[in-house]
Amino acid sequence: DGSGDISLGDTLTYSFAATNTGNVTLTDLAISDPLPGLTGVSCPSTSVETTASVTCTATYPVTQADVDNGTIDNTATAPL
Repeated sequence: DGSGDISLGDTLTYSFAATNTGNVTLTDLAISDPLPGLTGVSCPSTSVETTASVTCTATYPVTQADVDNGTIDNTATAPL
């Protein structure tokens, strides 16, 4: 809602930046995020050239449990 607070009914947009720091092109990029209720992570490409980055996104609807906790802990990985 733009208030800066976590409120029931808010939808958070997560951005995940995957950067290739190696010396070969990465293929089959997939971001794994176990947060229940998170929409599927969407990436504009599944390959990342050397020294390049890809930003993927997902959304998450804030629940009453999130409001009660006062925080949302979330960790994503890009297994290779």
